[in-house]
Amino acid sequence: MSAREFWAGDRPAYLYGQVAGYARVSMFILGSVSAEAQMEEESAEAKRRGLPEPVWYIDRDRSASDERKPRPEFDRLMADIKAGKILIVIARSSDRFVRRPRELESVIDILSARNVPVFFTRDSDYDLSTAGGRETARIKAAIARGEVERMSERMKSSSAQRARQGVPRKGHKAFGYTFGNKADGTLTYVKVAKQAEAIRWACDYLMKGGTLAGVAREWNTRTLRNGRGNEWDWLGVKQAMLNPALGGFRYYQPVSILTPEGRKRKAPWQCELLPGNWTGILTETEYRALRTVLTSTRSQAGNNKRHLGAAIYRCGVHNDGTTMKSNRRTTGLSYICRESSHLQIPGDKVDEFVREMLRRALTDRKVFDAAFGASAVAVDVEALNEQRKAVQKRLDDLIDSHDEGRIPISVFERSSTRLSRELEDIDNKLADVKEVTQRIVRLTSFEEIDEALSDLDLTQERQLLNDVFTEIWILPVGKGYVFDPMDHVRLTDRTGRVWPTWLKEWEQARSFTRNPALTKREPHGMN
Repeated sequence: MSAREFWAGDRPAYLYGQVAGYARVSMFILGSVSAEAQMEEESAEAKRRGLPEPVWYIDRDRSASDERKPRPEFDRLMADIKAGKILIVIARSSDRFVRRPRELESVIDILSARNVPVFFTRDSDYDLSTAGGRETARIKAAIARGEVERMSERMKSSSAQRARQGVPRKGHKAFGYTFGNKADGTLTYVKVAKQAEAIRWACDYLMKGGTLAGVAREWNTRTLRNGRGNEWDWLGVKQAMLNPALGGFRYYQPVSILTPEGRKRKAPWQCELLPGNWTGILTETEYRALRTVLTSTRSQAGNNKRHLGAAIYRCGVHNDGTTMKSNRRTTGLSYICRESSHLQIPGDKVDEFVREMLRRALTDRKVFDAAFGASAVAVDVEALNEQRKAVQKRLDDLIDSHDEGRIPISVFERSSTRLSRELEDIDNKLADVKEVTQRIVRLTSFEEIDEALSDLDLTQERQLLNDVFTEIWILPVGKGYVFDPMDHVRLTDRTGRVWPTWLKEWEQARSFTRNPALTKREPHGMN
């Protein structure tokens, strides 16, 4: 007995509350059928068939084509059918119900095993109790899938064309800009003067070693607000400053709802960057340098290092590179071995000593040159610039070939991704050189080292420690002894000298040469 024959007779009273109405809306598009309109049609269909008012299952802003995004209400409907709570399903059409052949197979297993029919208001019904009915359902799902794939190809091609033309992405505008139109009506970005000035200030501040939290405080002081009208925090600042639009770039990534799970969407700054049809607030070089700083010197958890030696000082008990963590309690700041509590030292005392060693080390020209000179000249900047021009030309030629139809889109996507990755590697190297150079200028621009160090914030101090010293060891304190930084802290600079051991030897030699009683001895027996 087929499901159609089963439901052709009288409807028993227990059906009330066991008829489901399913509606789905992918997104709001002018002219599309709303969820309310679908519900109205399905309610009328239930009445026409002599069925009670359906129990509603509504998925809003849910796609039936993207397997990565679940449909909560649809999943609940299937669970209720398995539990025997639902005996009939009513939907508007088959593509509102199922659009993926793979998903349809599981639906067939659930519905056919329980003789649950699916009635459509604008389509032929699902009779999954027969082979012909299941075949028809599979054909419809295949046709719907084909239409989704063709639509995806059209949208991807249109998106690629807009990206090559440099037209901004629709939706949320980048901080620092508002939407405008060129003379020919093409969409573009127009700078917002107050926001653009704040971005230029933030770029200079961050490139000098400033923190994202510091930028957030400054922007909030200036009464600037993010896209949602809220105050800024460090994460929002990072996302705003990494937006490629600031450098005049339009980012592009060729993905769609059909993209496999393994190829997830990237952050905008990781995508392929194409020239935009607007003038950037920052230059191309400034943006790429800033991107390198924000993505390489900040931890993924944010500016979470609150003390000078956290994750820099090393435990001398382990002697294997294990670092120490900071811990501030009512008794004050202390540093503790990250692995166990066998070594704990007073934090303020050791930080003060390390700062003094840093100040003395920077006054030594050999240490300064070892910390900054080698890294600044080790890279051939001119050769990198030539290499970048060559890779950029190959990418431009590839885009021209795709526009002229000489290569398929699959080849274009694969090759453009590889070339974009090469460009990013080169830009990172160039930005590293610029960052080191700016740190050198920042230090040498002061007449006094003390003035330079007093102007640094914590992030800059930590960076400077890593520049000057390769290792900072905290030695174990013997039983019955009191911690003394001169005896229990050892810093190795980039010339290989160990502080304060080397400093003690130097001061002893210096005092020996300056003491006449030690350098000029009278013969015995003479007054």
